[in-house]
Amino acid sequence: MSNKAHLRPHKKQRQASRTARFLVALLFIMIFALAVALAATGRYVPAGRIIP
Repeated sequence: MSNKAHLRPHKKQRQASRTARFLVALLFIMIFALAVALAATGRYVPAGRIIP
């Protein structure tokens, strides 16, 4: 048996997984931005906040 690369081509990387990772990262960034905006306006106080 020969060991020729063209007989066993690499599988193509699935694009859906890359897109899904991007969307999940974007979701976390949006949630973080919303939490920062609410904390800045005083509508939400994070539970772990240290009161000076």
